[in-house]
Amino acid sequence: MHHDPASMPEGNGFGAESPAYAAVRWTQFIGLLFLIGTVTFRTFVLSSLRRKQEANARMVNDAEQSAARLGLVAAWILMCTLLLRLFAQSYAMRRRRASGT
Repeated sequence: MHHDPASMPEGNGFGAESPAYAAVRWTQFIGLLFLIGTVTFRTFVLSSLRRKQEANARMVNDAEQSAARLGLVAAWILMCTLLLRLFAQSYAMRRRRASGT
């Protein structure tokens, strides 16, 4: 069912047009970018360094641990923002249902 945008509920809530929801969306994109980046870094860069004979094993291990920590932080950020987006979408659905549109 299509709704006219003029008939949608307005307010300062946590709807799709609110600055808070936009911040959550951007934080989610950044978390996803860091997560993909760390997985790619560990898969391609560190694996090629491990294969080289002259690579310093301590340097590779330190880089791998740093990438793992960054990936873990990115995964937590992504999970938290996913929950916030779910909350925002359910909040918008409840407001829409309560307004009768």
